[in-house]
Amino acid sequence: MSWFVVWASIGGLFTAAFLSALTIGPFIVAVPVITTVIVLRVPNASAGRPGLISGASFPLLYVAFLNRHGPGSICNATRLRCHDEWSPWPWLLTGLGVSLTGATIFTWARRER
Repeated sequence: MSWFVVWASIGGLFTAAFLSALTIGPFIVAVPVITTVIVLRVPNASAGRPGLISGASFPLLYVAFLNRHGPGSICNATRLRCHDEWSPWPWLLTGLGVSLTGATIFTWARRER
């Protein structure tokens, strides 16, 4: 199970680097690449590779969290600062679906061994 979490973290880092490719992505892509090379050298670490799929859900779930008060225009108590938020439900459902897909593949792979 711990290798699943490690691979999920790597998947989240790769996804964040890809989504921020036009800004900081080229600078942070080295972190998941180096981590992947290190983890691949550890025996039995490949058992958790379906975690890469689940890790892709981290940015989706983060966007859902940031828009938790949406949809619509959200203001602070003094109404001095307002901003628009999207509906969190599509982000949450997609993130949960991606996360559950990786966990299901991991579970099936463990049963086959």
